[in-house]
Order: sequence, then structure tokens, then C-alpha cells
Amino acid sequence: MARKSAPKSRRKPRPDKLTPYREKRNFARTSEPAVGGASGGSLFVVHKHSATRLHYDLRLEMGGVLKSWAVTKGPSLDPKVKRLAVHVEDHPLAYGDFEGTIPKGQYGGGPIIIWDHGTWVPVGDVEAAYEKGELKFRLDGEKLHGGWALVRLKGERNRDGKNWLLIKERDTFVRPDDEGAITDTDPLSVVSGLSVEDLAEEAERQSVRTGHKKARRKKVSAARLKGAFKEPLPDVPRPQLATLAKSPPDGADWLHEIKFDGYRTLCRLEDGTAALFTRNGHDWTDRYRPIAEAFETLNCRDAIIDGEICVQDVTGATSFSELRDALSEGTAERLTFFAFDLLHINRYSLAKVPLTKRKELLHDLLDPIIGPASAVQYSDHIEGGGPAFFDEASRLGLEGIVSKKKTSTYIPGRSQGWLKTKCVNTEEFTIVGYTESKAAGGLSALLLAEPQADGLRSVGKVGTGFSAKEAARLLEEFRALRRGDPVFTLKHNYKKSAATWVEPKLIAEVQYQSRTKEGKLRGAAYKGLRFDLAGGTGAPKGHVADADLADIWVTNPDRRMFGKEGPTKLDLVLYYAQVGAWMLPDLARRPLTLVRCPTGDLEDAFYQRHLSDGMPAEIKPIALREEGSKKRADFLYIEDAKGLLWLSQFGVIEFHPWGCRVDKPERPDRMVLDLDPDESLAWREVVEGAFEVRDALADLGLTSFVRTTGGKGLHVVVPLERRTTWSAMKDVSHAFVRRLAEAAPKRYTASPSKRDRRGRIFIDYLRNGRGATAVASYSLRARPGAPAATPLGWRELADIEDPLDLNYSSVPQRLAGLHTDPWADVAESPQRITKEVERKLGINK
Repeated sequence: MARKSAPKSRRKPRPDKLTPYREKRNFARTSEPAVGGASGGSLFVVHKHSATRLHYDLRLEMGGVLKSWAVTKGPSLDPKVKRLAVHVEDHPLAYGDFEGTIPKGQYGGGPIIIWDHGTWVPVGDVEAAYEKGELKFRLDGEKLHGGWALVRLKGERNRDGKNWLLIKERDTFVRPDDEGAITDTDPLSVVSGLSVEDLAEEAERQSVRTGHKKARRKKVSAARLKGAFKEPLPDVPRPQLATLAKSPPDGADWLHEIKFDGYRTLCRLEDGTAALFTRNGHDWTDRYRPIAEAFETLNCRDAIIDGEICVQDVTGATSFSELRDALSEGTAERLTFFAFDLLHINRYSLAKVPLTKRKELLHDLLDPIIGPASAVQYSDHIEGGGPAFFDEASRLGLEGIVSKKKTSTYIPGRSQGWLKTKCVNTEEFTIVGYTESKAAGGLSALLLAEPQADGLRSVGKVGTGFSAKEAARLLEEFRALRRGDPVFTLKHNYKKSAATWVEPKLIAEVQYQSRTKEGKLRGAAYKGLRFDLAGGTGAPKGHVADADLADIWVTNPDRRMFGKEGPTKLDLVLYYAQVGAWMLPDLARRPLTLVRCPTGDLEDAFYQRHLSDGMPAEIKPIALREEGSKKRADFLYIEDAKGLLWLSQFGVIEFHPWGCRVDKPERPDRMVLDLDPDESLAWREVVEGAFEVRDALADLGLTSFVRTTGGKGLHVVVPLERRTTWSAMKDVSHAFVRRLAEAAPKRYTASPSKRDRRGRIFIDYLRNGRGATAVASYSLRARPGAPAATPLGWRELADIEDPLDLNYSSVPQRLAGLHTDPWADVAESPQRITKEVERKLGINK
């Protein structure tokens, strides 16, 4: 017998939460979204909507939609003010990005702006609280913060349950309405900066111009791209950088571009005006005027475009030396901007859009203005075949290639999503001499050397790559640097009489194909002078006297510190010899806490602040009261370079002085504010924070100085007259940090707990207590790479891309090239913490 088929299910389909929303709208006429929107799980948005009457719409992401309440007068920061909030239909998540004008005759017709947005967190079980009608939550937006409650009204008048009350809870974000309602003091969109009145006027102008019809002119649009989100045009971001690779990646998920030999540059286009910025954020628009004018013809409202400014030689390859010539001669018409990325377009951020989609949009944007002679060109690419593409680039004599993951997003700083592979090696070498030739018409070759532990070693010569103008310029530079003998023992084939020797002051950037067994360069080509570096025999300004160094017997000089690739113990001792004179003003005659690592293994590192047996006489004792005790103990300090070098021989890596000197240990002479960022924050945010701290101190009449810490943080240091007690200085620093955190709670915190630091900078005022320490200027840190805490000028700070680039290797070179100490005025700038300062900080004595 045949079996009967099972009856079909008669269950009704689940109702669509958005059906009421869609039934009220004609999507052929309104630009409001019908569906869509990525779920982040915690979105909130407040729309300001001028429809039949002005009101605000609070929307909270719940269950895959935006639960919405119409708040007649808008949110109030005053807990005494209870706002009526009428529960309306659910909206799609995509509505969180909607801003525009709903046409007249449509439901809710009128302009609507995003007055605030951010994330929200419910308190307790959100579904149970919503059903009960007592929904408590916290907001973290650009305008609204802290605790809030939505409470459904009870009784006959609210049978349908639509009437709720929106109430601000009592916390640090409370503000009475009589001090100014936030809806009055901050009326504009957080996305576009426009008011509802601005949108209404724009809609009226469009209506007059087009006869109520939309313009048909095609524009590049990012609205439908996955990952794009609305964002006002930002300042120029830090560029994404490629990580050096030994060989290019293979595979279909990579694309490959030619590596240009020029200056990394970002174009910021706003309302038809273009500005061009260097990799470090300097505005070079005036130098690049023809390129700016080319960008100003683009058909877009605003944009940020990433690329490289270059000069092409007769073969079509980019030439760094010709670029320098063009800039020095002011011939900007020779410059070309090769555009390879699009970060922002028409108020949409593309940072989270996959690279291939960003490049497609960039190509469409540039296509109308590109021609054979255009100042702007699109940087094309190939997909897959990285090794073959690299081989062809090498054959053509190009600098290298850049390989990028097709799906990569734009991440400021270095990442593994972008890799660069060089066809030739590039390094900096010290120029120690030169040869001349009548046949060459002047300069024939530069004689080069590189530093070793025992001085400079010859690496051979470079005789190509400089133009006639550059050769003449070099000979002029050499005129004041000539010397009779070479700075190293002759280990090359030049006759002494054939070379003219110079002081090792200039650094050349040189490309080469390989080296011989003896270390000599093969296939070398000169690229240019590095004016930001300085050469030498290892004796920069501030070098410790050779006699002091000769007295130190370094045990285990070849021991590797911090791993197989780390510096040797001798490298670190020599580092402190090189920076000693710069370091001692911040170190000598101060009680010290040391970090020692005698074995070179980071796991064996330990702190020491008391004098121990076996230390030489150069390590001095000072009897000080232990904090929290009446007992005294022998702390240690040093007076001179010999003390510094002996400690480095004992395996001391880090030096942490007290903020006082041994002759007056109860009177501090500096206040240190330590900016300690959460791991999620970018270096640029810490830099911006340091400038804000500087300006806030200046408002109190206090001059400050800045240094890196050997990590992601920064120290802002205020030199003081020795009149202040430890407790008074700690009170002042605490009050200052608390005031800063209250003014910008999303940016700073005065709490050291990890929970409170999330997404913020902890400004550590605890460095200013008695017995507390801060890392010394030029001290190394016991970390891989041996980074150094480095004093900077405030102008320099903005140019630092990665503080870890300042390390045991680079800092001595930096000091050799400095004409003035960035902290030269510290000793001349002691200041008082006056009663006026205390009054401004709210300290009542």
C-alpha cells in the first residue's frame, strides 16, 4: 500500500518586523533605506527630524532592527526633566546611516540629520527589561554619555503601550537644563556638521534648479560598498606602510604594484580645494601646486587619495635624485602623482572596504582627468604572479614592487597586508673620501664606510647615480671637511695619493646589488644625501671621554641581549658611552632605581635601588627613609660618566631616577605626566594627547618638555624650583589629570585600572610621589630591539612615526646630527607651583 504523503505545514510565516515601516513609505520616491545594514549588536542613533513638527528619534539596535522612540523635545541631561518618548515602528539597521531630506507628501516628509550616534549597553536582561517597560542602559556617543532609562507609562491613557519616558540617570554626565539644554548648545549633525535648516535650504535650491527632478550627472558613489560608512571628511591619516619582505608572495589573493622612488603623499580634497601632505603630515601644497590644481578638477565633493609624488627619467622609471633636483629648482611641472588608494569619498570612509573595491572606485574617479601628460596618474597593478612580476621589475632596473592583499583594509602604520620587495638593497653609509677625474669632469667616486664596534670599516666606492649638479654640490660640501688622513686603516685598493679624505660627517643613501665576502658593495648607485643622519667614528657630540671608557673592563662583551638578533653587551656599553654627556644632566646626583639583566635573558631581569656589595666607588650611597617606614636604607646614585659606564658593565639596562637630587631629596625639581595608552590606541592619538597636555599646562602658565618612553607612551615633563613638597606636587598633578579626564572622558582617564583604560590614555600622576621614579632621558629599555627613552622638541614630535625606531642603534646617529639639545632649556626653566595654579585646579589649602 502506498504511503500517504505527510501533510504540509499550516504554520503561518513569521511576521516581518519591518512590514509597518515599509507600508508607510514609497521607496520609489524616498531615499530612505528599505532593508539592509550591518549588525554591530550595539548601535544607537538619535535623528533630529523636522517633519510636521521638530522632534528627535532615539533608535536602539535590538533583535536585528532599530527600536525607535520619537522624543518630542529631545534628550535632556537633567535628571529632573522627563521627556515623553513615543514608541514608533521598527526601522532597518541601515537607517542608522541615513541623513537627508524625505520628500514632501511622503511619510515624515522633511529634513533629517544624525544628531548623535555611538554604542549602547543594556543593564541586565534586555529582552525582559523591554517587555517589562523598564529599560536601563548606558550610552557612549559623541554627545550623549552615561546612564539612561526608558520607562513605559502605565494606566488607561497608555493602553497601546506607546508612551514612554526618557530619563537621564544621575552620574558625572549630568547637566541641568538651566545651564543650557544640549539640544540648544549642540544642534548640528555629528556626521555632516549640517543643521536641519541647512538641509531644507539645499532641498529648496535643488528643487528650483532641477524642477523637482534629480540631476542625472554621474558621480562616483561609495554608498553601496560593503564596509563603507558615513564619516565627515577627516584630517589626513597616517599612511599605511609596507613591511619589507625577502621575496614577493605568490597566489591569486595578492595584487602587485610597481614600487615608486619618490615622496609618499596624501591628497585631501574638500569642497573643490586640494591640499597635499607629506607622510609626516606636513602641508606641501605650495610645492606641488600643479598636482593640486589637477585634483581640483575631479567630480567629487571631498576625497582623500593616497599615492607617491615622483619624477620620471628618460626611461620612464622614477628617479629620486631627479625628484630632489626638481624640488630644489622649483620645477614642479615635472612632478607626477601616482595614485594607488582611495580612503574617503563624498563623506564616506573607505578604510574598511576591501582594497580591490577601493581601487576600482579610484580608477573611476580619476579616469576623466588622466591622459599621457597628466600630473595625476592611476597606479595600475597585476593580480597574482608576484615572483614573475618581481623578476621583470628587476630586469627593468626598477626599485622593487609592493604586494597587497586584495581583501586588505586600510590600516595606518606597518602591517602584513602590504609587503614590499626590493630589487636592490638600500642602506646608508658614511662618506669618508672621494676621487676626482678629468674624464668625468670633476667628481669620480665617493669612498664609503660603515660603523663597526672598533670604528669605521671601508665598504668600497660608488661612482654612479649623481648628476653633474649633484656632483658639484657634493664637492662644495666636501670643501670644509677635508682632512689629511683617512679615519680608518686602509683596507682597499686606492692609493693614498689618489683619494681626498674628509671628516665622516655626511651620510649617503646607496643602492647595491650584493656584497663581496669582504663586505664591499657590488653594483652600487648613489641615491642622495641623508641630511637627517650624521656619520662619524662613533664620537658624536656628548661622547664620553675615551679615558673613562678605557677604565671599564667589559665582561662577556659578545653576550647577546634579548635574543639571538639582539645587541651585544658591548653594544649597550658603547651606547651609554656615546650618549653619556647628553644623559647625565637627567641622571647624575639623583637616587636611582635600576633594571639589571646580567644574563641577557629578559626573564632574568630584576629591579635594584639599594647599594650592594662589590660595587665600585663610582656608585655612591645615600641614606634615605624608606617610603611608609621610619627606617633608612642606602639607596644609590652616580655623579659622573664613570658611574654610568660601571653600571652598564654590571648589566644595567634601564635607569629610573627620582624627581629630585640627593642634596635636597624631599624637594622635587620636576613633575612627570606619563601618558600610558590602551593597547588599542594608535601612536598618533598619543601624540595628539601630549600636545593637549602641553597646551593645558601652558594655560596654567607652565612650560613643559616631551620625551618618548621606549614604548607607546610619552612623558610630558615640567621642571620646577625646589620649593614644592612631594605631597603638594602629587596633589597638583592629580588635580590636573582629573580635570583633563573630566573635560575629555572618552580620551583620558585618571584611573590606573585596566577596565577604565579601555580605549583611553591613562595619564599617570603617580610618578610624582616620593620614592616613585620615571625612566631617564636616553635610557634603554629591557625589551627586544632595545628602544630608548628619547627627548624631543615639540615640533619634532609630530614627525615621529614609530617611537620604537628610536633605539640603541639610531639614537647616537640622531645626536651626532643635532645642533642643539631639544631639552637644553630644561635646566633654565624651573617654575613655581603658585597659589594661582592651585586655585585654577580647585585645590583648597
